[in-house]
Amino acid sequence: MAATALNTAMTDKVVAGRKCNAFVLSDMPVGKYSPDYGKDQNLEAGKSYIKATVK
Repeated sequence: MAATALNTAMTDKVVAGRKCNAFVLSDMPVGKYSPDYGKDQNLEAGKSYIKATVK
């Protein structure tokens, strides 16, 4: 339990947050100012279950 607490304490929360945001937001549709607007409707979204490790 102490090793898990130490590992969690050493994790850089800012880097982990940025990677999480980049991963989640990469699946959003493009906006109205993009040349691909309205053309990405048939693209499938990402997986419904996500498993990742931040080092």
